[in-house]
Amino acid sequence: MEHLLFLTGRLAEPSLRRVLEGLSAGGDLPFTWEVHELGLQVAALMTADLIRRRLPRPVRAHRVLVPGRCRGDLAALSAELGLPVERGPEELKDLPRHFRRAAQPVDLSEVRVRIFAEIVDAPRLRVAQILVRAAQLRADGADVIDLGCLPDTPFPHLAEGVQALKAAGFTVSVDSLSAEELLAGGRAGADYLLSLPPALLWIADEVAATPVLIGATPEDEEGLAASIEVLQRRGRPFLADAILDPIPFGLTRSIVRYQRLRDRFPNAPIMMGTGNLTELTEADTSGIHALLLGMAAELDVAALLTTQVSTHARRAVAEADHARRVMQAARRTQSLPKGLSDRLMTVHDKHPWPDSSEEIAAQAAAVRDPNFRIQVSAEGLHVYNRDGLRRDTDPLRLWPQLGLEDDAGHAFYMGVELARAEIAWQLGKRYVQDQLLDWGVAAAPRPPEDLGAWCAPAPTRSKQRRQTPSLQAAPATEPAAAPPAQETPMAHHTNDVIYEAVVTTVSASGALHVAPMGVRYRGDEVVILPFKPSTTLENILAGGEAVLNLLTDTRVFAGCVTGRRDWPTQVCTAVRVPRLNAALRHLELKLHRVDDDAMRPTLTFQVLGDHSHAPFLGMNRAQAAVIEGAVLVSRLRLLPLERIEREMAALQIAIDKTASDAEREAWGWLQDAVAAHRQRPEPRAAA
Repeated sequence: MEHLLFLTGRLAEPSLRRVLEGLSAGGDLPFTWEVHELGLQVAALMTADLIRRRLPRPVRAHRVLVPGRCRGDLAALSAELGLPVERGPEELKDLPRHFRRAAQPVDLSEVRVRIFAEIVDAPRLRVAQILVRAAQLRADGADVIDLGCLPDTPFPHLAEGVQALKAAGFTVSVDSLSAEELLAGGRAGADYLLSLPPALLWIADEVAATPVLIGATPEDEEGLAASIEVLQRRGRPFLADAILDPIPFGLTRSIVRYQRLRDRFPNAPIMMGTGNLTELTEADTSGIHALLLGMAAELDVAALLTTQVSTHARRAVAEADHARRVMQAARRTQSLPKGLSDRLMTVHDKHPWPDSSEEIAAQAAAVRDPNFRIQVSAEGLHVYNRDGLRRDTDPLRLWPQLGLEDDAGHAFYMGVELARAEIAWQLGKRYVQDQLLDWGVAAAPRPPEDLGAWCAPAPTRSKQRRQTPSLQAAPATEPAAAPPAQETPMAHHTNDVIYEAVVTTVSASGALHVAPMGVRYRGDEVVILPFKPSTTLENILAGGEAVLNLLTDTRVFAGCVTGRRDWPTQVCTAVRVPRLNAALRHLELKLHRVDDDAMRPTLTFQVLGDHSHAPFLGMNRAQAAVIEGAVLVSRLRLLPLERIEREMAALQIAIDKTASDAEREAWGWLQDAVAAHRQRPEPRAAA
């Protein structure tokens, strides 16, 4: 039996196990499974590179399933691991449906109904405009472009329009009640003529175009039947249209007419026009098209004529295209049109709320960072971070609980997201934070997201409240991730200036290491050159992550070189390395490149997250003196003691004049270290 390995994060692991245990309880699961938590909090932040670094080898499974939002090149990862690595659904609660569809894949490629898309105002358009409209309709799924003629409206460029469309590769029909226009269109090369009542059947003898036959009136079933029999005897191709009438002017009777037409002529190709229903009924057209194409599948209709005149019917062609595929699949498999596709359910979703209020509350209790998560359940909108869980059905009542009055950028972001969440809750649609609502076939298709491309996960929140002088203000909010090619807050730093900062890393066992370090900013990347050997270098090479802490509390610098490395920290969102509480700003880093060197390899990082927490108030001479003193103390075993004491004495001036209590405490630690070194006995040569 196949064995599957599911990779996830800490927050999602309990829910994933419950879902898989529920699947196993059914007794007919075609695979065994195990779950591995990769050491990150949020499963959606998983990447192929992170899996490559953290997944233990060998992998004892036949397949590996990762979260649906996992980014990176899974094909390359599969090749490296020697087994398939696949994305599962975006929501783990959708795993049952995911496996059902994988076991019984649905083929929606087959179509039997050809779509005729009418340009109803063609006489008023220039030929170039007709070509543009035709291209749009074909992109939506049209097979035939129908040039609609208007009563008492000249169409002098009809022949030119037909010829231009044919030259561009379109199949063309001409739709008119005028014999002159029908003849002109046919002689210009039109493929179909709509429509020929018995009185105009003679036109079929004049041109090669395939006629669409109708009765003298919609109720004239005998006249239509006579025309069909004439063309059948001649061996001429045709389409027969019984005319679908609008509500309340005979819709039901017209549907019965179509059934009688099929019963009388089992093999005759039938056309059905939908405009009388979609255009003249003020209701969402996706459902109307689903119903009509379902009847078309039962009747074995060969062609559908549709229009996009009314604004509410502007997606008629795309809706008809998808509906014909779904209904043909249902007919072919002799199954109900359920579970084949959800794109026709444009307003409501079948499974809108994957998590209950209780499950969301359990997830919220495990969160330890300040970034807001938004989820929707049947009970309303849930907003949570480390400060607690808020729930309401009205975003305006949630607003006072968020504390964003002085954070305009983040307030805007949360406003957008909460508006989407409210719409999703009201309509019963699936909501996923940072993603547009899915309106199915009712909305123009969006380009598919390239999950193989690098995209940094972004925080929802920054604590920065106002613009103050700083190294460089980080964005107040980052609702959308940006690829490396775009400019980042550090992009203006292109020189080789070294900035003093503190780098935090963790070992494979999770032990924190804090180290002052000089860093460089090169374009949108951060560069450090740790010595060999060093704990920082070892941790980064093992885990591929680090946090750059920018701070002015010089006690951290002085403490690290005098044995005081136990500093308060907080968790980060994009990496498992924590940041220092004292940081005014921190950057979450992912190792991108290693240029090896015998003494100091060059490590280049991508910035996954850039967060500001407090303003930088300006330069302070005492702070600079402490940092320089810390450098000197770190070299007590390398430099002559007299030189260090001499330089420390010079730095003492800045301490005396400008130091706060924090700088004085840090300076005292450095002085104690120099004094202790002075008391050590001189090393003696071996006898």
